[in-house]
Amino acid sequence: MFPKVRSMNEPVEKLPPVVADSLKRFTAAKFGIKPQTLQIADVKQGGWSDGCLGLSEEEACTMALVSGWIVTLTNEQYCWVYHTAGVGNFRLNRGVSNVPDNFSNL
Repeated sequence: MFPKVRSMNEPVEKLPPVVADSLKRFTAAKFGIKPQTLQIADVKQGGWSDGCLGLSEEEACTMALVSGWIVTLTNEQYCWVYHTAGVGNFRLNRGVSNVPDNFSNL
């Protein structure tokens, strides 16, 4: 079951529009879907203890406190949960995302 999509009247926890647009464009390009089909279902403020935004895949990560957001995007079929610290600095949380099986690199 996908998270409820927020109505336009509900506040998004200070996610800059440029970050939301960047995530939508990136997801659309990688999955071959139209950006306008993606909805922001949830935004939470997040914080991590490393530059990999808490989602290291066994690579070296800088050790630093990083603040940002946990953003959930949905369309009619899939759900993507990203950790982001700004434009171009985001990672897909594969453990909680529902993405196509044939998608292996992000």
